[in-house]
Amino acid sequence: MAIDATVGGASSNSYATLAEADAYFAAGLRADTWDSYAPNKKEAALLEAAADLDLEIYLGSKTDTDQALKFPRASIRDVDGNLLADDAIPQNVKSAQCELAFVKLSDPDSLEVDGLARYKQISLGQGEIDVTPRQGQPTLPSKVMRLLGNLINNSIRAVRS
Repeated sequence: MAIDATVGGASSNSYATLAEADAYFAAGLRADTWDSYAPNKKEAALLEAAADLDLEIYLGSKTDTDQALKFPRASIRDVDGNLLADDAIPQNVKSAQCELAFVKLSDPDSLEVDGLARYKQISLGQGEIDVTPRQGQPTLPSKVMRLLGNLINNSIRAVRS
């Protein structure tokens, strides 16, 4: 599926374009790793990341009731208390999407509730442990949560364990 990052679009499915994600990682230490993934894999990861971010409950309200994604939003502020534009996607949201897409590609097991979902048994020296993975909602990486921190409505947000 192609990325549609139209701000406030009725069929938008991503906050960041592939070009924006490529630029986000270009100057950092993970540039080579990000570049090693095929464009279609990066796009798929970005689409999944946007869908996962839209599971959160955010402050403010959608700018347009017909928009497909949760951003842009009206009446939200940055960490310094400045009112954010209601006709643009906050950079922190795009950054959070890129970070989550990177984790989905590089370490998808870290997104599991307890990281044990793919194991049935673990050997420890001469002993073995049968594994029963916990059930529950996957967690978002801490960097993603820090990027979204001032935008999430913590007063009604379910606590993830």
